[in-house]
Amino acid sequence: MNRSHLFAGIWKDAWASRWCDATIILGLILFAGFSFYVTPEFAANLPQDGPDFAIPAVNLLERGELVLTIFGHDHPPSHPFGMSLLLVPAYVVAGHFLGNGVYAILFCALGSIVVIYVLGVKLGGRWCGSFAALFLITHYGFWQYSQKIMSEVPSVFLLTSVLALVLSVREKHETGIRCVVAGTILGFAITVRYDNLLWLAPTAALLLVAGSRPERLRRVGLCLAGLAPWLLLLAIY
Repeated sequence: MNRSHLFAGIWKDAWASRWCDATIILGLILFAGFSFYVTPEFAANLPQDGPDFAIPAVNLLERGELVLTIFGHDHPPSHPFGMSLLLVPAYVVAGHFLGNGVYAILFCALGSIVVIYVLGVKLGGRWCGSFAALFLITHYGFWQYSQKIMSEVPSVFLLTSVLALVLSVREKHETGIRCVVAGTILGFAITVRYDNLLWLAPTAALLLVAGSRPERLRRVGLCLAGLAPWLLLLAIY
């Protein structure tokens, strides 16, 4: 009887904890959504590298070619293809108006807030997660780039997701899938921005921190297995 009450108490506490986290995340998302949202017409100004991402994405949908059209002539984009691929779902759902690509950026911005909160909770509790997420929401640079069709915010979302997966590897017994997924996300992040290659070394270092030597090498190998196809595609491209 006492054991059943103990299990019931643990189950109840776990659900209460999850509801608390869900409520905090919902509040953070609403706050961030109101702060970050801009109209597609505003985003259609396409400053800096925006045209190099948005125009090839629309051309890929309409013509099946990942090319940049300038004065009636087609040119290869000067950036890797990942960012344009990331924008494609937004154009499929919202239409081919160039400014609609900002919805993909908004999704990545909100996703970054959620991942940062989860990381903060894992490392220092709910107060840490809440303050970390609020810091990101109110950071001028992050706010600014969350309203532009640029690669900075998607990179934050992808790389923090890699970090969350890698940190969870040491806490779970079945780590194989997480390592492959972390490598896959990191590989895609490299196709979004070349300088995301710099995350290869710290990711490998984190995977090599704990466990027996065969287990550590296995984790790195699985991560590279998820990463390799993207690097191959990038080399071919």
